[in-house]
Amino acid sequence: METLRKPLTLISLIVLATTFFSKSVEPCNPIDQEALLDVKHRITDDSPFHLLKTWVSTTDCCTSWAGVSCNTAGRVVNVSMSGLQDSPVFDIIDTTMVGTLSPFLGNLTYLEYLDLSNNKNLTGPIPTELGKLSNLMHLFLDTNQLTGSISISFGNLFKLKRLYLSNNQLTGSLDNDIFKSMPSLSELGLSENKFSGRIPTSIVNLIGLTKLDLNTNRFSGNIVADIGKLKKLTYLDLSVNNLAGSIPNSMGQLSQLNLLYLNDNSLSGSIPSSISQLGSLQFFRVYNNKINGVLPSSIGNLSKLERMYLDNNRITGNLPASLGNLVAATELIFKNNRFVGKIPETLGNLKNLTSLDLSENGLSGKIPATLAGFPASSFAANPGLCGAPLSPCKNR
Repeated sequence: METLRKPLTLISLIVLATTFFSKSVEPCNPIDQEALLDVKHRITDDSPFHLLKTWVSTTDCCTSWAGVSCNTAGRVVNVSMSGLQDSPVFDIIDTTMVGTLSPFLGNLTYLEYLDLSNNKNLTGPIPTELGKLSNLMHLFLDTNQLTGSISISFGNLFKLKRLYLSNNQLTGSLDNDIFKSMPSLSELGLSENKFSGRIPTSIVNLIGLTKLDLNTNRFSGNIVADIGKLKKLTYLDLSVNNLAGSIPNSMGQLSQLNLLYLNDNSLSGSIPSSISQLGSLQFFRVYNNKINGVLPSSIGNLSKLERMYLDNNRITGNLPASLGNLVAATELIFKNNRFVGKIPETLGNLKNLTSLDLSENGLSGKIPATLAGFPASSFAANPGLCGAPLSPCKNR
């Protein structure tokens, strides 16, 4: 049986290619083009680079409009008009847009990627119509001046993977139902807004979450007790809010966490020993709270910890000798607590340590000679301490 195929002639190849491309690439869908023209209409200025100048009705939005791309059916799947753009010479173009968000964005029903971040001067509310974008996977509206609250319609964005609304003027509380239908969400950034109320308990349904950033808002109440269910978290920032209560024991279940910021809240209770189970933790901030109790000796198990800030709390008891096991540590800031007793000699084991602050405590005894290279300010306001770099100890 003949298995070799007869080679195609040049004319046949041209006809085949023409047929393929004419069938596989459609012009921009009129519904999508109309929606994008309304987006442009609501932008009163996009100086100094005029990124929207190519958005004109006489051209195809799929092939001629900057920041827009489509699928083969001519439906818009990507709108990327960030105020920070890479230029052809590997420089950053920084531009702004003045205006409001169009509700017609909700008509881009095939949209997968929407980036209007860093435009600085987009104002007004986030349209509830964005909740119709059931194919949306990436939404970036951060670093603008958007106001209002997050609509409950966002709960329909069940394909969403990344949501960034940080650095706006958004207000209100987060409805508990918003996060019940987002199984794919991996990154959530709502920092630097004016959100208030409790952190929704439904947030623990986001089991694929790797990054959760809620810093610099007005969230109150306790940290969600079951936050340990978010086992893929590597980044958790709840700092600069009005959170109260204790640090949940379930935090110790976040085994992949490398950054934990809880500073500038009203947290109380002791640091749970379960924190010592965070074997990947590198950065830990809990300063400016009301944390009390003793520092658990198991804290020395955090072998990857580089920076730990516990200052301005009410932590009592001795500094555990196990701190000498933090061999990766570069910064230990324990200022203004209620530590007592001697400074453990084991701190001299920390060869990478460049910043140490034990000032304003109740420490006593002789400063280990291995720490004499740190400035006097590292040990100030501990009346019972002596030795270099402070005054010599008196012979007894």
